[in-house]
Amino acid sequence: MRRMAEGDEDARNKLIEHNLRLVAHIVKKFDNTKEDTDDLISIGSIGLIKAINSYSSGKGTKLATYAARCIENEILMHLRGLKKTRKDVSLNDPIGQDKEGNTISLIDILKSANKDVVDEISLNFETKKSMERCIFLIHVNAK
Repeated sequence: MRRMAEGDEDARNKLIEHNLRLVAHIVKKFDNTKEDTDDLISIGSIGLIKAINSYSSGKGTKLATYAARCIENEILMHLRGLKKTRKDVSLNDPIGQDKEGNTISLIDILKSANKDVVDEISLNFETKKSMERCIFLIHVNAK
């Protein structure tokens, strides 16, 4: 620790290597997340590196305790970020089959309905403009 505090890069790397088992141990807690273990180990390793770079022995905690919390927090941040993107749907994902048994994707349906959608949006826009014009004329005539 003293050598690392003095700026010895080899000592820092050795600390990281010696604490990789801690990362693997913490990743075991997240087996129920359906995430790839190798991905979680990589993310946990980033947390370990951040912990070693920011650790200060003057705060009264041991490195392993501090690093364990940093590793766990890094993994939890990653899992929270995944919750936001899990709701995303690809336009190319299969959603069913047609009468001949061919796979249909969402993009296929959008392509066939594209002209109808554009016409409907255009009609809604024109209707809205007409209504605004009528309301304006009623308001002006009421004065």
